[in-house]
Amino acid sequence: MNLPPARREKARLFKKLHDRSRLFILPNAWDVVSARIFEEAGYPAIATTSAGIAYSHGYSDRERIPRAVMAAAVRRIAEAVKVPVSADVEAGYGGRTSDIVETVSAMIDAGAVGINLEDATHESRRPLFATSVQMDRIRAARETAHKAGLPFVINVSPPAPSRQAPGLLVPHVAVPPRPEPPSITFGLPHGWWKAPRAQSEETPRRHRSR
Repeated sequence: MNLPPARREKARLFKKLHDRSRLFILPNAWDVVSARIFEEAGYPAIATTSAGIAYSHGYSDRERIPRAVMAAAVRRIAEAVKVPVSADVEAGYGGRTSDIVETVSAMIDAGAVGINLEDATHESRRPLFATSVQMDRIRAARETAHKAGLPFVINVSPPAPSRQAPGLLVPHVAVPPRPEPPSITFGLPHGWWKAPRAQSEETPRRHRSR
């Protein structure tokens, strides 16, 4: 994939923002207007919100929106701002590694320099992917970005506790070995701010505002 130098520079900047020297707040945009507002407010990077984009296109959450429609929305946002954009791709729009390859390729083509990839099957009896499967999915995403020649940030996002997985505060996180493990965002349940002890122990380094 022949990417312009400006895209590679955005990718390098976005990766540098994950250096763990400070809290990284990443606002979530759902359209061009919200993205421009975040950029004007001074945020150094923007992520997309999969639920927000889905709802604004008439779809419910949990991968009901087609991959192509999501990629088109990401493209409009990436082309409208000068800061790096990371795409929330839910669980990758399919459980197979080939689905991940297609999704990551589509997001890179759309202008994203990173993704948020959920560890969620959307099945009540088996809410998380098997560890080996999730590791293969992350590797597929990494290899796809590597082939494109892009320093690409992969954020692994386990689901927050829900009716399907009660008590699941910090589920398993499948992380392939170095040199480039993904960053991790832990979902917190509604009302987590009412538990100061849990907040101090579990607050993630990267926070996704929604």
